[in-house]
Amino acid sequence: MVTWFFPVWENIEQIVVDWVRFLVEEKRFGPDDPLFPASQMAVGASGQFEAVGLSNDPWSTTGPIRAIFRGAFERAGLPYFNPHSFRSTIVAETRAELP
Repeated sequence: MVTWFFPVWENIEQIVVDWVRFLVEEKRFGPDDPLFPASQMAVGASGQFEAVGLSNDPWSTTGPIRAIFRGAFERAGLPYFNPHSFRSTIVAETRAELP
């Protein structure tokens, strides 16, 4: 899927830049690999499957990112907002900043 980076605040952009740098330099991802890769799963010491790294495959559903968001919001003591609600917030904030 071809996409572009919507202009956002500099600190948020830097987080994405750092993530891409990590994927390229440390994980050796290329331009055809996913920006948000699935977890690489393996049998752990307990005999159960567990995440052991990053796969070169994309997630097959939105469930994992929603679970990450839900857990982060719970730890922060905030109500859950789905990932797409952030896109709407960024658009609304950007429009509010326009002259």
